[in-house]
Parts: sequence; structure tokens; C-alpha cells
Amino acid sequence: MLAHSDKGQSCLIIGAGLAGLTLALELARRGADVTLVSPTEDPVCASNAAHGISTIKGILESDSKLFALKLQGHRGFDAWLSKLEQEIGKKRPRDVWQKGVEENFPSTYLFTKEFGRIYRKDFIGAKQVQWLRKEDDFFASVKYPGDWWINPRYLLGTLHEGLTHLRVKKISANVQSVVLGADGVSARLLDDKLSFQVAVICAGAGVPSLLEISNLETTEKLYGVSGFTFDAVTNIHRQTVRVKGTSGVTQIGREIFWGSTSDSAFLIDDSVLPSPKQDAIKCRELGDKTLHEIFPVAACDTLTEFSVKWGVRTRTRHRSPLVERVAKNHAGSIWVNTGYYKSGIILSWLMAEKLAEAIISGHPYSSSH
Repeated sequence: MLAHSDKGQSCLIIGAGLAGLTLALELARRGADVTLVSPTEDPVCASNAAHGISTIKGILESDSKLFALKLQGHRGFDAWLSKLEQEIGKKRPRDVWQKGVEENFPSTYLFTKEFGRIYRKDFIGAKQVQWLRKEDDFFASVKYPGDWWINPRYLLGTLHEGLTHLRVKKISANVQSVVLGADGVSARLLDDKLSFQVAVICAGAGVPSLLEISNLETTEKLYGVSGFTFDAVTNIHRQTVRVKGTSGVTQIGREIFWGSTSDSAFLIDDSVLPSPKQDAIKCRELGDKTLHEIFPVAACDTLTEFSVKWGVRTRTRHRSPLVERVAKNHAGSIWVNTGYYKSGIILSWLMAEKLAEAIISGHPYSSSH
């Protein structure tokens, strides 16, 4: 049994994806005594499949609350990360952060499909589109200078360094259940039982099952979306190209290009999660297909060094993150922090600031924070 700390409010974070890591960081910054629990190997860790792209190119409507939130997260991310790097004395390498994203449209059909959405209403991202080229054998290429890409491995590594700097305790284990009692929150691990004042479930695809085991319910239904990150090396016109990302993100030198989205949706509670090995095989086929959609078939000479990561992201029906207190009494509270889907790279840090402030202050969280 772990006693409540005199250092500050004792908080348990379940899950070491972007949501869990950023929340652990923000709570520790505010003086909380934070413990982070996550399995050592999690085949459905969404953060392992994060592609690192932040886009405001116009997929979301400029008058929606979710878009406003994403725009705030997009614009403030660099300053937030710079603060963390300064705290731990780390200098950001040039090759992990790139501004400006290019998207290729090899056919009129793909261009019409994409830009039909962008120009349908007043999309703020559409105002930043720059035409780069249009050729007979390659319909169009456009650039979104306001978008950026960060290496997700660098981001996750930097977050872990920040947690070590703030003396956050890390435990590699599966949480069996979370129960709120008269003495606070009890988390049962395989061989131990830990006690806290606050527990936050940030376990991504594992949230529904943990809620069910713990007899907890959210007000919203959670859905699962499988995501694939493929990393490949190919030769295009004798130039080596590395392709990576759920969206078929392609990097040539210091330039980033986009391909097609390779996600498929299913209900977490109504479907059996497919095995990563099986999906890796399907993903290779999908990656090969995606490459030939990005570039003309004749341009792709070879495809080598192909590797796949597979993950499952949770989302709500309205696609906004779910941040909700699911249990509370005088001794403690249990929260759920999930549902970032493709927006974790820009929203997890922003929502972590809001949620950490609500937990420390004791004020109920609301979307108007």
C-alpha cells in the first residue's frame, strides 16, 4: 500500500501515451506526487503509431469549437515544447521539426475529393494553400506553410526525460482495476495494491475494458480506430525517399509530402482487436498501394526496408477528446482522459494543462476552461 505523499496531491496516471505523459508532466509541474503506470509492451499503444503531423489545412470548419481548440494547440505547441526542452537542458535537433507540409495529387479525382471539402465552407486552412506545380503526368502539388511535422519518437523521448527530471515514479505493470473507496483511489496491480487521491485513466484502447472491470461508466460511448504507421525506403527517379506515417507521410530531404489516410473504424466493445502481426501484413500491402497513389507507378523503382507499427486510437462520436470525472467522494476522484484520435500531437498537451489545473484546484473540469 502506498501512503499519500506530503509533497502534494498523490496522482496515478494509467497509460504512457501522449495523453498520459503530458498529463503526468503538467501535474508534476504543479507539485503533485505523480506515479505513471504502463505495461512494458503494449501492442495497441497509439502513440507508437503517431505520425507527428499537425495540420490546419482545412479539414475542420473554422467556426467549430473543436477546430478552435485544435488551432490553439497547434499554435502553442512549439512554445510548450521549448519550455520543456529548456527545463531539462536539451537542444532540439534541426531534423526533428519541420515547418510546411506539401501534398501531392497525382490525379484529378484525388484533388477534387480533398479540395471539395476544403472549399465547401469557410475553412481557415484553405487561405494558406500555395500552388507549387502542375504537370501533365502529375496533376498538382500544393503546400500548407502553416502545417508542421515533428518526429514522434523525439517528442516521446523528451517527455520521458521531463518526467525523470521532475522525479515522476514509473511502474511497468498492468492495472487490473481502479476503485474509489472511503480512503481514496485503490489501483490493483498483479502483485500489489496502490493507494492515491486521484487516478486518471489515459490507457487509450484499454480504457473501455478497464472501466468495465472497475464498474465505472462515462457519459459518452468510445469508438476504436486502427492506425498504421509504415516506414519504408524506396527509389523514385533514382532518389532515395523515406515514407512514414498513418497518412502516408513522405519525406524527401527536408520536405514533407502527404499520401492517403489508411485508417479504418470499428467499435471497441463490439469487435475483437486484430493481432498486430496480421495487420502488419495487411499494412505492407496498403503501404505499397499508397506509395503508388502518391507517385506514378512508373516512378517507384524499388520498395525496401519496410517495417510496420500498428495501433488503436479511441475517439468519441463527435471526435472531441473525452475528459471526464467518472467517480468522486471526499477522499478522491477518478478521471478519464482519452479520445484524441489523430489530434494527440497538438491537443494532449493543451488538455493536460486544463485537466491538471482542474485536479489541483479541485474545480470541476469543463470545456470552457
